[in-house]
Amino acid sequence: MRLFRYTNQANRTKCFGMGFMLLVMTLMATKAQSQVVSSSIAFAIQNTGLTVNGTLSGLKGEINFNPEKYASSVIEVSVPVSSLKTGIEMRDTHLKKEEYFDANKYQEISLKSSFFGKRNDQYLGYFVLTIKGVSRNVTIPFSALSQNGLLILEGEFTMDRLDYKIGGKSLVLSNQVKVKIKVIVKQ
Repeated sequence: MRLFRYTNQANRTKCFGMGFMLLVMTLMATKAQSQVVSSSIAFAIQNTGLTVNGTLSGLKGEINFNPEKYASSVIEVSVPVSSLKTGIEMRDTHLKKEEYFDANKYQEISLKSSFFGKRNDQYLGYFVLTIKGVSRNVTIPFSALSQNGLLILEGEFTMDRLDYKIGGKSLVLSNQVKVKIKVIVKQ
């Protein structure tokens, strides 16, 4: 009788072990993220009637977007504030100071998806954008194009810099910042 119980317990342990491994493998497959091949983040803002263009680089994080199953997709990425470039080093240094991005205290800008929708041929990403410790909901319309094993995501949105405490009120600096994002990932 004792041997039967041991064999039964051993079988239960094996079944549990196999079930646990299957669960772990399923979760790993679900959480598999695409490898970022390249990315570009560009922004533009009006200052004294002129357009100031800039970029951020070094995007990292999880991009698991499936155009066929967009409702269950996940995007959670960040970019270092230190990568901010406008083409003028003195301006870049000024923008990284406390009044604007406070790069010493808030080292990253992050974007985390809440859910996705679709309107006609365009996807809508509903995200939480966090800049300078302030989190706000943003909607980003974007396209997703599959090509040669790559997924190309491109979107554009406008944000109010004052919502994120980037600088103060100004007569010469616009509050509106246009942001363009392009990310290419391996599928």
